[in-house]
Amino acid sequence: MKKTEKIICFTGFGAKNKDGNHTEKEFISIMDKDYKKTCKRFRDKNKKCKNACKPYKKLEKKMINKFLKNIKSSDIEKKLLIKASNKCNKCINNTKKCNTKEYMKYSGAINGKCQNSQKNILDKVGSIIK
Repeated sequence: MKKTEKIICFTGFGAKNKDGNHTEKEFISIMDKDYKKTCKRFRDKNKKCKNACKPYKKLEKKMINKFLKNIKSSDIEKKLLIKASNKCNKCINNTKKCNTKEYMKYSGAINGKCQNSQKNILDKVGSIIK
């Protein structure tokens, strides 16, 4: 008996097949190429890197508010933000990569072949972009 490959419907950015149907290997390849870091951040919300990223998020919010009010941030604040950002990124980069299930949840992909309605959505989005 021949083993059938798992088909995943993914019509997002980076989709290789126009119909949206990808093998699991193709899907993982697309995700690793375009979404590796953002998937890790998505998956890690409020988990392992919470303590490492909390100061960064706090400083970032403070600096954005200052920017919106046309108040210049000090050099010390900028250095602290960079340091906090590096610490947060280091933690996230050291976490394991997303698996197929996590990539599917992150990207909105679904198991099985794409239905006509999903193909129509892809066509509409493609015509808007052109």
